[in-house]
Amino acid sequence: MQDWHKGQADASVYATYVVRGLRNVENSGTPVETIELVGADALQAAQAQYTTSVCLLYAVQAHPNYDAPLLAAVNRETQRDAEMFTRSMADMHTLGVIPNQHTPSGERPAVQPAAPPPRAAAPDDAPADRVAKPERTPEATREASDHPDKPGRKRRLVVRKVKTKNEKGYTVTRDVEEYETCSEDEGARAPASEAPAAPKPAAQAPNRR
Repeated sequence: MQDWHKGQADASVYATYVVRGLRNVENSGTPVETIELVGADALQAAQAQYTTSVCLLYAVQAHPNYDAPLLAAVNRETQRDAEMFTRSMADMHTLGVIPNQHTPSGERPAVQPAAPPPRAAAPDDAPADRVAKPERTPEATREASDHPDKPGRKRRLVVRKVKTKNEKGYTVTRDVEEYETCSEDEGARAPASEAPAAPKPAAQAPNRR
């Protein structure tokens, strides 16, 4: 681009250069590295202030006039960027490099659509051997076995002796009638517990001679 600019007429295209190098700054005993933007007409004067310098073409425009405040602002930004770069490099050598663990690598795999949830089987679709059956409790089993309508079973009236306490707190014996189921053979004979108890033999006095 520099060669192209040199081949143009002086009044047709205006160029701005960036100059970077070492030069003596006021109140500094050693040369300081600086960077600045200068117009093409001030390029030779700027290079004369540098001990070592490198100039590069920064921009071209169609008119020879340039905006001095804009170039001054750009100079400050470029100098600040150079200082920040130098400072960051110094911190890198002092503190070390902290790698970024979240750097993406490659392409992310495509998200597969989730499988639909399993459909609950309707009661009509359940196999016959898997249909839930009502549980039979021991009471229901016993009542079914003792039901009077069952073949070979019948009901009978039984009188039982029950000891209770009356209103005054005395223990009394009362007769309570209740029905119970039994087989035909059991109904023909009374249970041994309900048969009248045999009288106890009277105690005999010892014989004295």
